[in-house]
Amino acid sequence: MTAHRLQIPRLFPFQAEASDDPSWRKQLNWGRRSGKTRGMLTISVLGHGPLDEEGNRLHRGLVQGGSVLWVSLDYKQLKSLWREDIKPRWKAAGLYTNDQDWEATLGKGRLLMRSAENPGNIRGAGKGIVGVILDESAHWDVEGVLDDIIRPILLDEDAWLIMASTPNAGSDTHLDEVGQRVTPSFFNRTALKNLEMAKKGTPTEWFYSHADARLNPKISKVAWDRLISEYPEGSLKLLQEVFAQLLSGGTGFGFPELSAHIHQRVLRMPPKAELVAGIDWGYAKPGWLGVFVRHTRGMHLLWEFPFNGPFHQLPNRLTPVALVRAVAPVWREMVRSKRWPSLPLNLYTDSAMGARPDAGKSVNDQLFEGFDEYLGQQSPLIVPVPKGPGSRHARKLLFHGAFDYRMEDSDHGRTMLEPPRFTVDPSCLYWWNTVSGLTVDPKDAEDVDTTGEDHAYDGSGYAMMAEFPELASRRVVSVPDAVDVDRLSQKANREFDREVQQELARIKQRRSGAGRSYG
Repeated sequence: MTAHRLQIPRLFPFQAEASDDPSWRKQLNWGRRSGKTRGMLTISVLGHGPLDEEGNRLHRGLVQGGSVLWVSLDYKQLKSLWREDIKPRWKAAGLYTNDQDWEATLGKGRLLMRSAENPGNIRGAGKGIVGVILDESAHWDVEGVLDDIIRPILLDEDAWLIMASTPNAGSDTHLDEVGQRVTPSFFNRTALKNLEMAKKGTPTEWFYSHADARLNPKISKVAWDRLISEYPEGSLKLLQEVFAQLLSGGTGFGFPELSAHIHQRVLRMPPKAELVAGIDWGYAKPGWLGVFVRHTRGMHLLWEFPFNGPFHQLPNRLTPVALVRAVAPVWREMVRSKRWPSLPLNLYTDSAMGARPDAGKSVNDQLFEGFDEYLGQQSPLIVPVPKGPGSRHARKLLFHGAFDYRMEDSDHGRTMLEPPRFTVDPSCLYWWNTVSGLTVDPKDAEDVDTTGEDHAYDGSGYAMMAEFPELASRRVVSVPDAVDVDRLSQKANREFDREVQQELARIKQRRSGAGRSYG
């Protein structure tokens, strides 16, 4: 088969600059929609580095008869790449592909596609490799796979290496000698080290390239603005995924263990499932309402409704009653269409939402009125959750325990021994973008920065604290008396908190295991 029959993308100018560099080790810190995948496909086929007198690249690709190993984040990404880019191009050119082994042939050259989920399968692809591409390498344990499998291949075959990804200042799941997750990711640490060496004029074996979608000539301004609008303004996810900014570990992500691959999932609704809800009103700030499936080990965020913020699409700012008016029809339709087994049984709120300013109605009073008007007998019970000294610390520890999971590595891949207690539906983008991007409070290492977008975190926390107090108590640490609490929390005095705890116990005693049905 001749190479010209295979249609491959033309490199953009910034991609061509990276391709033409003579370095054997290259790091491509390219943001979302910048053309990572198709740029690397072209490099895999044609090779990279300067051209010699005969028109061949210094570092061989498939055209020159070499085999390239491409390691993707997981099988989901691998299948998407195979079906959308590899298979159609090879089929149109009349070239051979092996769907079972994920291999595409071009003359004597082979493109070997492998998933980082199965390290043993990567090891078996080492012979005859001229180059290795580590795709989305900031989001899986590149350091571990490099040390155990990839480096021997590079040494044995004198092969080139390209790491390409959006950056990740959190954990890439690699564990240190004592079993603690390392932050930031190996990808970020490598980039920061090489940039520092370049600043000092110290030679490095790596070529580093940074780009975002604005350098992609196929991305219009309208498409760029639409891409930006998918993220909360100023969020860390926006800075990393779109602008590809290298945020160091000192940024202090509150939950570096959060992984889209592990914690985002579509839940198969268990029989007799119970639904509960959590809300953070926010007062002068934006607010958030979420609905959860409660199961024996934890909770799954099923649905969310952020409101009264820059992400809010409704024309007017919502009052508590107007909020209920907006969500009640949606909830009823979810039950009618059998996507939900019932309406939420309880709505957990901040205990400070029960405060009555100037003897007026509290937020909880108004929520009760709204639910009574629009859901009647099917209204959830509104349950204030105590907040007092140390409650924010306890909540953060609770979520660390809920996000934690245990994996086991073997030659056949990574096996989930203990799944996380808290998972999120992929549709809940606001929760994911804000909670995974929360940073540690610079004044209190045991809390998240409350000046950030913490509304989804707080609303989820009220539900988790109420439903699983035993998990919180197992992980809680002593809190110094000098810890400051916010003004509204001080209104929820100890006597009120004790009454709330007693009411929670009574609710759990009388709640039916089958839940409450609608209609």
